[in-house]
Amino acid sequence: MSNLANFVNFGCDNLNALALEILTQLETKYGEPSCGRNRAAFTSKHCVIKFPLNFDGIHDNLIESKKYSDGYASYAKGRKIMLGDFNCVVQEKLTMPEKLYGLPTWVMSIDCCQVGYDVKGRLKAYDFGS
Repeated sequence: MSNLANFVNFGCDNLNALALEILTQLETKYGEPSCGRNRAAFTSKHCVIKFPLNFDGIHDNLIESKKYSDGYASYAKGRKIMLGDFNCVVQEKLTMPEKLYGLPTWVMSIDCCQVGYDVKGRLKAYDFGS
């Protein structure tokens, strides 16, 4: 098991404890997550579940549960779910490209170039929270 307590920071011991309880359940079911600055991402066979690690993660989940396109980039489909009192997002699972060479220029505007292909082969942004 990972040490998720090192990542959770809601600035409140009670919220941190509640988050850790749910994160531990998710880790037991889906395995160790990928943790960024604001969220932990758990991968299942068909989707990705993004759980907030702080208030910025809640904000990022709100954005990703509503936005699908902004004119130049397509985004992974997502929908809001509540896990306990935490706003999370479930997104379609994308297949990451093997190389970034030759991809459209908008890919460079996505945090860490986190893009992938959906089941129909369309390139989409995976992580586009603020």
